[in-house]
Amino acid sequence: MKRFCSLAVIGTLLLAGSSMAAKKSAFSISAKAAPNALSTSINEVVVPITIAYDADLTALDIPLKYSEGVTLTEVTFGDMLSGYDFKNANINTENNTVIIGAINMVFGAKSDLPAGKGVVANLHFRVDDPEVSTVRIETIELKDPDHALYFVYNEYDEANVPHVVLETPTFEPVEVLLSGGTDAVLPTEFALKQNFPNPFNPSTKIPYDLKISSHVSVEVFNVLGQRVRTLINEEQQAGPQVVEWDGRDANGTTVSSGMYFYKINAGDGLFVETRKMVLLK
Repeated sequence: MKRFCSLAVIGTLLLAGSSMAAKKSAFSISAKAAPNALSTSINEVVVPITIAYDADLTALDIPLKYSEGVTLTEVTFGDMLSGYDFKNANINTENNTVIIGAINMVFGAKSDLPAGKGVVANLHFRVDDPEVSTVRIETIELKDPDHALYFVYNEYDEANVPHVVLETPTFEPVEVLLSGGTDAVLPTEFALKQNFPNPFNPSTKIPYDLKISSHVSVEVFNVLGQRVRTLINEEQQAGPQVVEWDGRDANGTTVSSGMYFYKINAGDGLFVETRKMVLLK
C-alpha cells in the first residue's frame, strides 16, 4: 500500500517547489463540445478534460483560462476522481478562469489513483454570444497562491519512504468547437434517454431529443399503470430537451418509494416510448 502525508501534498499544491521527474503523461481538452443533455437549453454545452498517466497519481492542479462569449456555470468531476478525498473547482467569471484541484488523501492514508486514462472533469459552458462558434482554452500560471498545470506523484525509496514528485504535462491551447451552441446540429432521431440520477431522491431529470418541433407530452405512471403526473404537455422546439420530476404527484404530494415509468409522446404519436425509473428514499 502506497502511503504519504496528506499535508505534504496540500503544501505542494500551494507551493510548486519540489523535485521534477519525467513521466509519460498527457493532458487534453476535447476539441468539440457536446450538448448538455441535462439542460433545457441548446446553448449549454459540456467540454470534457482528459488525462493519461503511466504512474500512480496522488494529486493534480489544473488552472485554466477561457475566451469571451461564454460563461462557465459549473464543473463536474469524472468517475476517475470518485475516490479522492478533496475535489474543488474555483470559478472566476470576471476573469474567465477556473482552478481545478484534487488530492487523493486528506482524511487518511489510501492507495494512489492507479495509472490509466479517463475524464477527470467536465466544463459546463453557457454560450452567451450567438456569434461565438469556438472558445479558446489555455492553461495559466497564478501567484499567491501559486497554481500551474501539474500532476503530483509519489516515488518510494528503498525504505518505502514517499517523495513528492511534480510533473508538468505538455499542453497547447485548444479552440473548442461549440457544437452545442446556437448553430448546433439538431438530433437526427427522436430519443427518450435514461433519467439521471437513477435511482433518485428527491428529484430526477429526464432528457430526450426532438428531431423536429413537435407537440410533446411526458407523463409519469406507477406500476399499476395509473398516471401520477404530467410533466410536459406543450409545443417544443427541435433539439435536446430535458424535464425534471420532483417526486410529487399531480396534487403536489410526495409519492412513495418504488418503480415508476415515464412515457413520451411526440408529434401526436409519431414517437412514443416508455422507460423505467426508481424512487429510493
